[in-house]
Amino acid sequence: MTCHQRSASACVYRRVRLRHPAGFSLPELLVTVSLFAILIGTAAPYLPAFTRTYNLTGAAHEIFSALQRARMTAILANRHCRFVVIGSRSYRIHIDSNGNGVEDTGEPITTQDITQNTPGITLDGANGVTFAPNGSAPPGGTITLTNSNGKTKQVVVAATGQVQVN
Repeated sequence: MTCHQRSASACVYRRVRLRHPAGFSLPELLVTVSLFAILIGTAAPYLPAFTRTYNLTGAAHEIFSALQRARMTAILANRHCRFVVIGSRSYRIHIDSNGNGVEDTGEPITTQDITQNTPGITLDGANGVTFAPNGSAPPGGTITLTNSNGKTKQVVVAATGQVQVN
């Protein structure tokens, strides 16, 4: 069907539509890209600090989860379970089957390096934490995490076994 066979209004609509195709004009695209570049340029200096803070928070939550897992393991296995910081970058969870406080041959031990998921974080937890079969952890303990900026977070275990991030 040609334009002559249709009504006049349909032909005008078709011509207008062809004259103004969908999309953005060059000035619109240039303004949008310029604004985006300004925003990225303004935010770029803050990204490294944000990343370090994010890594510190992530590492604190990882330690929190590991301590909770150690507590639940102690309760479920009805054995003492010890969380120990090794060096400044890793930790070990030890299920003490015979309750002697020593890592004996055949006792389950899990070691995890904190820098795999959160680089630039160091750990400090002098005595570690030992969870009793009832879930308590007398006398409790504190694991301190530090990022490369010197900011710290603490994961605190109360004598009752409750774990929290400060």
